[in-house]
Amino acid sequence: MLGPVKPCEKDPALENKINELRAEMLTDDWFFQKGRKRVSGRDIKVRAGTKILNRIYKAPGGLIRADFEVKDGSFGEISISGDFFCFPEDAIKGLEAKLEGAPIQEMRRLLTDFYAERHIETPGIEIDDWIQLLNVNGHK
Repeated sequence: MLGPVKPCEKDPALENKINELRAEMLTDDWFFQKGRKRVSGRDIKVRAGTKILNRIYKAPGGLIRADFEVKDGSFGEISISGDFFCFPEDAIKGLEAKLEGAPIQEMRRLLTDFYAERHIETPGIEIDDWIQLLNVNGHK
């Protein structure tokens, strides 16, 4: 439909515009914007002691998202997704299972144990990134 595509060099004006947009569009303010408001997550109180939370976090290794329930200081059902790499591929299901029902204050230990036990690789995503994502008190 478009015909053959021929490679060409980027001119300096285009290269400058790319660099200008890259500097702006890789900031949290731009990434989390929706209209004019910063949107970083959602907390819905179901009843006393129970919330459903939605979190999105941009780690160096990609975007990670979690929808999870918090019941009386422990994780309830949790769903993790995003645009990142994880080896082995099924490890995220295991992470969800490890966190479900666990006390929130044990999150760092559980994550550390999980990475050590299963030899998990998530390039560009560290334990502190998961802790930021699963922060029940809101984002910075």
